[in-house]
Amino acid sequence: SQAGYTDRVSATAERIGTAPDAAAAQRLLIEGIGVLGAHSALFASVVRDGRDAAACRFMLACEPDGWRPDLDGDGLLQDPWLIHAAHHAAPVVARLLPQAERGGHALLGPAQRAGFRSTLLVPAHCGPGQARFGLLALGSPLAAFFEDEGLPRFRIGARALATELHDWWQARLRRDLLARARLTPAELALLQHEQHGRNSKLIARALDVTPRAIDSR
Repeated sequence: SQAGYTDRVSATAERIGTAPDAAAAQRLLIEGIGVLGAHSALFASVVRDGRDAAACRFMLACEPDGWRPDLDGDGLLQDPWLIHAAHHAAPVVARLLPQAERGGHALLGPAQRAGFRSTLLVPAHCGPGQARFGLLALGSPLAAFFEDEGLPRFRIGARALATELHDWWQARLRRDLLARARLTPAELALLQHEQHGRNSKLIARALDVTPRAIDSR
């Protein structure tokens, strides 16, 4: 109910996009949850290939002692919190989330050890499908902390924070991938043409080179 609450949350979220490294982004996450009014948080960014987890990274704003997901690799994708994040956009209080019929709960144990007695799950998505998604889990040591009349405004700020964190992680993963692959801008342009289903003749015409040059590259 404080004046300027939403503006302060948005101002913090906007700065995440310019964070130079993970440590700076983590500091903004800690600042953001303080402005929101939560006590702790974890953010998971997932990139998967089909049903497998190609990459899953965590950023913590909570007590790190004892933090470790109870399952690794593919098991993380069976976690009810991450299942919700992959298939839904709306934030939800974790206590109200239907439990998965099978599979382990990789995040609940570590979150409880880190002081999450009440948890709000805030999904974040970019691009089509469910290949890339994020989850901001906001925690409080107070039971039912996220279940009062202030939740609607809180959710707006939490979604902004989750989206900016997810976009930051995706941009970092892209930069890291390009650096490892050592692709030039010209090579990226060629791959984009191919991804759109264009054959050598069409690509050659668009780039003003010969089809043989395209086949060679």
